[in-house]
Amino acid sequence: MRIATSAPGNGQRSTGSAPATRYAPMTAICHVTRTYNDVRVTKGSTELAGEPKKRTPHAAQGDRRSHLRLRAANLVPCPQCKSPKPSHQACPHCGMYRGRQVIKIRTKKRTPSST
Repeated sequence: MRIATSAPGNGQRSTGSAPATRYAPMTAICHVTRTYNDVRVTKGSTELAGEPKKRTPHAAQGDRRSHLRLRAANLVPCPQCKSPKPSHQACPHCGMYRGRQVIKIRTKKRTPSST
């Protein structure tokens, strides 16, 4: 009669409740894949983030962001009222665009001065 021991005698490691067979893994399945910066990262989690290999110099960072600068608006004079307006848009002062009135401009009501 054979007595069950804590470890199998055939050189395989026990996996808990399931017996180790050639179709089942010999060790318990662990979802921990790797450790980064002393943080355990599991499969399917969002804890894994990109780490830069080297620090980006200020000059390279400025070159990368060179297209993010603010640009001055390109204004052209309105042909009707001569006030500056963005090109290819209706004039915000008189409401004209290509010789037509496209925006109704409200005039400010003047109150008589008490001086």
